Amino acid sequence: MKEKCGIPFLYVLDNGGGLAKLAHSARRARPGNATECVTMKRIGLALVLVALAGLPGCDAPRTSGQAQAAGSARPAAPIELVAQRRPPIPDLPVPIGFELAQKESRSIATGGTRWVVHYYTGRADKWAVGRFYRREMPIHGWVQETERMIQGKLYLDFRKDRERSVIQVTDGRWSGTEIRMETFPVGTVEVPLDR
Repeated sequence: MKEKCGIPFLYVLDNGGGLAKLAHSARRARPGNATECVTMKRIGLALVLVALAGLPGCDAPRTSGQAQAAGSARPAAPIELVAQRRPPIPDLPVPIGFELAQKESRSIATGGTRWVVHYYTGRADKWAVGRFYRREMPIHGWVQETERMIQGKLYLDFRKDRERSVIQVTDGRWSGTEIRMETFPVGTVEVPLDR
């Protein structure tokens, strides 16, 4: 570090990733010219203050892991899932990123009634999936009746006309989240008779 007029050259990273001198123009100062040296010291101090002002401080945004580790009073905003544009059954929404397990799933529709048991797997927090169904099912005409958690499984019950849909959300066996969606008729079912 060289000195001219009593101020060291300050080196910082420039935009290109190289080193740049902050007090560059101090080289032209003559040791005998005290006014120019004082001016250069002020410029150097101002540049240091500007550089420090750009550093993140206590109120800088943190990642959720840092916020939890630091015991931050402001929790991170929850992740909100988005519905698929064309789910397998139009009035039963499915979050983007969840795939139908076709070998385990089944559905039957006859005489104006239907029975659906679909299994989906994907990567999302089970609480985010629960929020997704609380938000999306009413858009499709479903009314939430109950919500419960039993042994780590989240159950959401919905009703629409003469149907009931029970959505079970669990942590997957290996990773991710599993959704079991069961929709079935309730009340009296009129079966058409062939004459």
